[in-house]
Amino acid sequence: MVEFVETVFDINDDLAVAGKLSSCIGLVVSRLLIFDRKHRVKDKLSSVFGFVGEKVGNVVGGVRGDMAEAGINVPDGGGGGF
Repeated sequence: MVEFVETVFDINDDLAVAGKLSSCIGLVVSRLLIFDRKHRVKDKLSSVFGFVGEKVGNVVGGVRGDMAEAGINVPDGGGGGF
């Protein structure tokens, strides 16, 4: 493992990969920020995710209500899981 890391550092010294990658990522992020300012992508995505989240919450609430009416033990969602 140590030899692998040393090899990576040697390659970086020869090719200056880290600097080039940093410059490339900087340009991409800059272009994405300009694109977002122009087209309001972030606002639209957050609106869509909020809408979907609200719909999913309504469906889950409806299913829990139906389960409670049927007398099935309804989990409260308060623990376990992932």
